[in-house]
Amino acid sequence: MPRLYKRKTLKTFSEDDLRDAINCYKNGGKGVTFRSVARKFGVPRSTLERWVNKRESAHFRSGRDTVLSTEIEEYLIEALLYLSDLGWTLDNEQLKLIVKSYLDSMDLQTVFKNNIPGDDWLHHFMNRWKDRLTLRNPDYVNNAKVRELTDAVIDGFFQMLTQLVNQLGITDLPERFYNLNETGLNLDPKKKKAFHHRGIKNGQYVMPSVGKTLYTVLFCGNAEGEYLPPYVIYKGKYLYDTWMMGGPAGTTYNITETGWMDDYVFENWVTQTFLPFVKNREKPIIVFFDGNGSHITYQTASKARNAGVHLVCLPPHSSGALQPLEISVYGPAKKVWHRILQTYYKESSLKSVQKLVFPSLLKRFFDEAFLARKDNLIHGFRKSGFCPLDAHKGKLLSSKNLDRSERDAGPSGLQSKEDTEAVTGAASNSKTKAKKSSRSSVSSEEKAKTVKKPSKRQKRSLQSDDKPPPNKEQKKNVQENNESALIKEAILKLQPKMKRKNKNKSKKKSPTANKTNNNNKEEEKIDDSICYICLEEDPETDQEDINWVGCDNCPRWFHVSCVDGSDNPCKLCS
Repeated sequence: MPRLYKRKTLKTFSEDDLRDAINCYKNGGKGVTFRSVARKFGVPRSTLERWVNKRESAHFRSGRDTVLSTEIEEYLIEALLYLSDLGWTLDNEQLKLIVKSYLDSMDLQTVFKNNIPGDDWLHHFMNRWKDRLTLRNPDYVNNAKVRELTDAVIDGFFQMLTQLVNQLGITDLPERFYNLNETGLNLDPKKKKAFHHRGIKNGQYVMPSVGKTLYTVLFCGNAEGEYLPPYVIYKGKYLYDTWMMGGPAGTTYNITETGWMDDYVFENWVTQTFLPFVKNREKPIIVFFDGNGSHITYQTASKARNAGVHLVCLPPHSSGALQPLEISVYGPAKKVWHRILQTYYKESSLKSVQKLVFPSLLKRFFDEAFLARKDNLIHGFRKSGFCPLDAHKGKLLSSKNLDRSERDAGPSGLQSKEDTEAVTGAASNSKTKAKKSSRSSVSSEEKAKTVKKPSKRQKRSLQSDDKPPPNKEQKKNVQENNESALIKEAILKLQPKMKRKNKNKSKKKSPTANKTNNNNKEEEKIDDSICYICLEEDPETDQEDINWVGCDNCPRWFHVSCVDGSDNPCKLCS
């Protein structure tokens, strides 16, 4: 039935009224009739009679039965709320996939196409359970927050984790804390410095053609430094026995079309690798990992919970700060892997690492980088604040990320090299300009009367103080009103108070050029330390700050108090 269907009659009673009416009739004795009870509680007689005579216990709602029974829907609600408490973020589409996985696992055939419920079912499902379940907009993480993990996120996560650990009673039990993470092992060894003739810029480094090939391996270990066997994920459609020979003992191999983990692989690792490994160990157990909503299925969540394993999802973009394997293990381990690759290429005459060879290299890598360095994982749990539980250490890691992002941003939070050069260049220009003149402000009314556009000196100051000069295309696109507003603001800030210069120089009343005794033409310099109206440096006023205004066409300057209010105070130019 489409959701546009509207009920034709309105109920005049509540579910509590109907429930009280049913109980009154059943417990009222022989003299109680349907009509009297219905009149007392305001329930239609036929409705009361139908509900009393129902054999099975049903919920008080109208319409036909739902596709999924009430027990199944309640179980789904508990699973969704449980995953939400552990940090999983599930949306509408992922809820549909969870329902599909449950129906497929129970071999149930429904009216849903491919056992995937539609939007109408989801709409009514939310209405039926609106008292327990709701949809909320998540806090999206922008670019700046991706690079830094805030203390607020750390506090919220550790508050949830502390409550869970205290509830389970595993505070001082490091063997109950596990960390799971997948990593890609590429086949490109790091370049090493080599000896060459002096003067050669770039020496050649011969290596096999590996492209972007890598092998995905899933590692897991606990706070005592104990590791599970690796879990290898190949890219392809078929898995051959020769690809699984010579690896570490107990290693599991799987295959996907992309070569990365998906929901099936994650469920397979939980059920076939992790749960058998901890089968005879004390429960409950917590597993930390950088979760992905697309990896979770109904079977994974239910089987892990029934086995006493709690999957705790880390906050978004927190692998480098909170995940023990990322903090202390993978860095040294990748150096070991590159050394193993260099040794293999040298011994095999630059043969590529095929799937036939990879298990043997993985065994050497796992023995040298993981089993021989168990203290690295213990240190990672301690540094992340998971075991022993300490939220302050997580905050320290977030502060380091913040400081690093500020250092990368450069001065004033600029991200690009051009922005940094523009700021540093403007700062140096402004310092040079400050040695030549000091500035005082002018009121907006005086600006409007005395200044039409800035002089050459003011244009230079505007470019050095505010921003780099615009290019030709930007100058063409600037409108007159925007330009005038910018000029007014610039004049307010850049009206200078000129410094005295050498008095031995003769004061020139005219800027015309003359010829020297050697017949060399030199342009006469205009003295910018005097007013070309009163021919004085300081006007006859008691003001400490002297305001100046420049000519539009020449570099002459005038006292604001000497100007008669004309648009251009320079008589020579006008």
